[in-house]
Amino acid sequence: MKLYELIKLRNQLASALDTSILNLELEKNYTQLLNLTIDIDTDLSNSITQIAREHKSIAILCQRDNDKIKDLLLVIQDRINELAVNFFAENYQFELTYLDADSIRKSRVLRPGGEPEKLIYVDSWRPRDIESNVELEANESTISDTVVDENVDTEFNKTTEDIVLISADNVELDQSLASEGFLSDQSTITSNENQIAGEVITGSESYDQFETALKQRINLHSSWQYPALEIGCRDGAWTKYLVASDPLYIADVFDEFLSNAVEQFPPLYRGRVKKYLIQDFYKITNLPKNQFGIIFSYNFFNYLSLDSIKQLLIQANEWLRPGGSIIFTYNNADLPAAASYAENYFMTYVPESILVPMAESLGFETVFLYNCEPAFSIIELKKPGTLKTIKAGQTVGEIKYIPIDPNKEIK
Repeated sequence: MKLYELIKLRNQLASALDTSILNLELEKNYTQLLNLTIDIDTDLSNSITQIAREHKSIAILCQRDNDKIKDLLLVIQDRINELAVNFFAENYQFELTYLDADSIRKSRVLRPGGEPEKLIYVDSWRPRDIESNVELEANESTISDTVVDENVDTEFNKTTEDIVLISADNVELDQSLASEGFLSDQSTITSNENQIAGEVITGSESYDQFETALKQRINLHSSWQYPALEIGCRDGAWTKYLVASDPLYIADVFDEFLSNAVEQFPPLYRGRVKKYLIQDFYKITNLPKNQFGIIFSYNFFNYLSLDSIKQLLIQANEWLRPGGSIIFTYNNADLPAAASYAENYFMTYVPESILVPMAESLGFETVFLYNCEPAFSIIELKKPGTLKTIKAGQTVGEIKYIPIDPNKEIK
């Protein structure tokens, strides 16, 4: 059997025999039968008691079957491990090198289940060259050399040269943003904070639910009070959902992606976006430590090996403020379709059952897990602590993304 077939069988077998309700009913019936033996003839009492015991013994048979299934699951898991070992070898890397940005656009696309012909526009990351020394450099032409420390909240708005100061009541800005689908607002974005842990959603609407859940997590953490970082912004399809953060950092390997991500915004806003050109892979240098409230990445970790993810999480733990979160999608190979992607060398093999313990061993807290069939998965990790800021208010108008009808007149 193939890897994804074994994982599918394992998942189905693990839930195939649920005797929890049956055990409760057996115990209930046993008690009811014993209650009938009170104050009746001895021979009848003995007969009823015997029936009750035999009835309850069904639970023993069910437990025996459950134990057999557990043993069989161990056998299947051993076979999975034998096949998956190749995905943890030193030479296993999925980030194959493409020649240009357009190749990435065409090759790195998430597709909703049941609609294989429909291409969903997503952000992604250039596959890395496995021979590279995997070190990320900041693009000095687009990054200020300002050192960010505990005074980051005031320094960004006062001394950073490449940030354009925008007044909250700037009519020109409001009209410009509104025409582009953005509105200036002083209120804080809130969203549903209910966590969905370990849930697998199926059906034709699974991708829409997945996308909605991801936007809710972004809105929950994106705020003018804290900087945000998007890794692998590509052409900016998801960058617009982070505009509430101040300032906003974006990083990618092609200047073309960085430019496209920023150019979707009105000119007056573009100066508030900090661009990083990534030249190598593992390390992003010159980013402020202990400053970001949120780090976000979509359809980027999906193509990184487990070791690559580990290296970036180590860095993310340095960039985040105490209480800050990193949210990213990945290829959860505990789902059969995701395992198939890995087996066919399209995405990497990163089971949730391995990723979560690894992240927690690095000091993160797992606060959100979300899985949709066939292979859409989100994880949110939190750096221990409480988010704090010294910002008393925003010196420029808060920006948030609000889709509007292009045919509607802006007043």
